[in-house]
Amino acid sequence: MAPPVTIRVDLTEDHVPNDKRHCPIADALRLSDADILIPVVDRDYINFSRRSSGMRLRYMTPQNAKAYVDALDKGETPEPIILKLTDKNLLWEKPRREAVNPDRVTRVPGQPIKPLGETKRYRVSIYTA
Repeated sequence: MAPPVTIRVDLTEDHVPNDKRHCPIADALRLSDADILIPVVDRDYINFSRRSSGMRLRYMTPQNAKAYVDALDKGETPEPIILKLTDKNLLWEKPRREAVNPDRVTRVPGQPIKPLGETKRYRVSIYTA
């Protein structure tokens, strides 16, 4: 099945309260392994994709991570935790969807993102009577 994930989660300065994509757990997953893409974390589930396998994974959030998320959402400063995701927590594993613009999603870390296309410019005129 999926390889186990063990990471240390600390509170970060760029933490955004009640944001599933920018919580300290999502940031720690993203920074811990270049193979992990698009982590989304909420109280009940932790989702992310694996670049190497092309699979999207969904885990049940462990109890210590639930308590961490709850404390963050209440505005408290929780103690760092060790997050362990194993096959015991794995709910499902399925192929990732095809990206609309694959160059933006499957880019090599450290390289610039290619633009989505030409920027359209509109001329706006305001008339007052």
